[in-house]
Amino acid sequence: MNKKKMLPIEYRRYVLPSSFPVVLIDGPTWRISDIPSDRLHFHNCMEIGICHSNSGTLEVMSEPFAFQEGDVTVVPRNVPHTMYSDEGHLSLWSFIFFSPSALFKGALFSSFTELGISKSSLSDFKCVLGEKEFPEIHMLAAMTLAELRKKDKDWQAVVRSLLFSLYVKLQRIERMDGFVSETKNLEEIPTVIKAVDYIEDHYAEKLSIEDLADHCCISTSHFRRLFFSAMNISPLMYLNSIRITKACSLLISTSDTILQIAEDVGFFSVANFNRNFKAIMHVTPKVYKRSVNHDVTVVPDIVELAGWTQPEKPKKRSDRTK
Repeated sequence: MNKKKMLPIEYRRYVLPSSFPVVLIDGPTWRISDIPSDRLHFHNCMEIGICHSNSGTLEVMSEPFAFQEGDVTVVPRNVPHTMYSDEGHLSLWSFIFFSPSALFKGALFSSFTELGISKSSLSDFKCVLGEKEFPEIHMLAAMTLAELRKKDKDWQAVVRSLLFSLYVKLQRIERMDGFVSETKNLEEIPTVIKAVDYIEDHYAEKLSIEDLADHCCISTSHFRRLFFSAMNISPLMYLNSIRITKACSLLISTSDTILQIAEDVGFFSVANFNRNFKAIMHVTPKVYKRSVNHDVTVVPDIVELAGWTQPEKPKKRSDRTK
């Protein structure tokens, strides 16, 4: 039997407000097409999905997992995946994106590690959790969704508490059923994902392409070729895009100076920071900071900034990419 080839990988970056790093994607338009994508995607934060109707398939690193109405899906950061509905049906979803390390800062237990998976653990990986088998996971996800929708008094404190409880229970599943820390067993995950994960944790440092290549245990020239082939962007441009994404969040949520923000995200020259910021955001940091309403907690440009595209309208199944 031929081994299934992994699809090309696309990165989607999410700007999570640093004051409350949680974003909800919700509503009647968020239906998943029944046409499988021709590529996997991954993002810089954890994804909790709640399926409201119909059924389909979640592919994690090209391995299929069936889902149905009522299921909760769990995809850690930097894990390649895609999703599609069964033929003739568009499943309805809500998605909660958040950064556990940022959201739970100051309340972390000593054994805390960000959830992740390796290719070798996929057979035991609980990425789709049914309501009957995992009623507490379903209850916590549903309560979190309700709070994010209503935004009643003290809703952020309630959401943080609910997600913390949910995350601890997922940690418990990890110890029993095949989740692994993102810092372990990475040799079978594509090298580019290993590099992306490292960048996410070290973007604020003086990080060179040589450092990334060394971390992946390959030559610099081979690393450049491999990274560009998978991401369609150079390692340096990707690193700078991560830094600018973090800077956007700080510009929105803090009163820090542009110089301080530039240094906090890894730029040690304001001129270099301004040049890269304008190249990516098409405005200067100063203009961006002035134009943002500081009272909003969900970034209004989430679809544009994240690279997220709403599911296309269904075509004939015969037109789908094989």
